[in-house]
Amino acid sequence: MSEPRPTYAVEKMSDLERAFLTAWHRFAPPYLPEPEPQYHFARPEVGDEPHPPARPGLRKRLAAAGLHDWAFDFCWASKRLAVEVDGGQWVPHGGRHNTDRDRDKLNHAAALGWRVLRFSGSMLRDDPDACVALVVGTWDRR
Repeated sequence: MSEPRPTYAVEKMSDLERAFLTAWHRFAPPYLPEPEPQYHFARPEVGDEPHPPARPGLRKRLAAAGLHDWAFDFCWASKRLAVEVDGGQWVPHGGRHNTDRDRDKLNHAAALGWRVLRFSGSMLRDDPDACVALVVGTWDRR
């Protein structure tokens, strides 16, 4: 299995994010671009760039728009397609990915026109090519 390309701050990624990126490099067709990591999807809605650093007053502008400074694990912004890798499935009550805050993030993403695919650690471990195939199929339909 190939390692993530060094253009990413791999040391800041979770093990599951690295697992997705490794699967992407192994199974994605070469015509698809690299996913953008840590894309702050609400920032462009208030005139900011999707990557740090933010302009002063970002949180105030987001709050005025009813948004937060949410980020996707990976995305292809031109297609409004995102991937979230969910850890904590075995944590009581599902960990941080089973909260109303996470549902709020995904609901707002959908309202802004994003399609978000979610993968668990077991999905990435047991069938990484199927995870990538779902992303590719969704890309091709967007």
